[in-house]
Amino acid sequence: MAAIPSQRNGSVPSRIADIRPVGLPAPTLPATDQHAILFGPPPASCAPLRQLLPPWYVTLEPAKPLAVINDDPVVSPVAAASILGVTADCLKKWRQRNQGPDYIQYGHNGPVRYAISALLAFRDAHTVRIREKQ
Repeated sequence: MAAIPSQRNGSVPSRIADIRPVGLPAPTLPATDQHAILFGPPPASCAPLRQLLPPWYVTLEPAKPLAVINDDPVVSPVAAASILGVTADCLKKWRQRNQGPDYIQYGHNGPVRYAISALLAFRDAHTVRIREKQ
């Protein structure tokens, strides 16, 4: 029985391809030959690799007009708080006291959302502008 040769560091190679004389490059085969060795020849009933796509996959939709794009998205209270530079709890207290920026609430106890335009308007309305001394 032949012994499996060990490498220089004493470890046993994990693959048969690793068993080669030291200093020689690893043997290489073309990719088609390597595939044939590993998996065998392809069956004769293989379909061609190129197939035509059905026309409903290829057809492109017409471009949507800019009016369809939502240019005023809504954000959660956490995101709104980060835009304004306050905490989400502060926004909640403002809502309870009927203060703060305008918000949207979906249903009686539904989620609360803030429109970006309302947040920016609120921030601009509460910006303190320092005028130059005359």
